[in-house]
This record gives sequence, structure tokens and C-alpha cells, in this order.
Amino acid sequence: MKRILEYKPDIMPGNIASAYFLEGKYDEFFAIIEKHPRILNLSAEDLPAARRAFEGGGRQGFMDWLTEHQEEQL
Repeated sequence: MKRILEYKPDIMPGNIASAYFLEGKYDEFFAIIEKHPRILNLSAEDLPAARRAFEGGGRQGFMDWLTEHQEEQL
């Protein structure tokens, strides 16, 4: 997947972002999310709140925030 991103950096790299998150590579995960927030149905304006949720509560804090955010969007 990394090779694909090297050749096609404009694609939506949702799979690699998920892999980074599951592997605990959060800096890499957020780097992709910041370039492609639509992967998680976020906007650029949502990113600071997403980052704060992670910094305040780690992986679980981020997931709780994301769940709440997506429920609000519905």
C-alpha cells in the first residue's frame, strides 16, 4: 500500500490509515487523516478536535469522539 501511495498520492488511502491505527502508528495515521479527512467523514475543521480527543484519551478517547461525532452527523 505504501508503494501505491508513492505512485498515486492522490488516492484515498483508507486501508493504510486503518493499518497504521491498528498498529499503533498514530503519527502516520494522523498524517494521512489530515490529508484525507473524508476517509472518516470528517472535515478539515474537525481535525483539531479529533487530535485533542486522541491526546486526551488515547486510542479509546479518539474512538469515543469519532463515534459521537458521526452520531451527531446523522
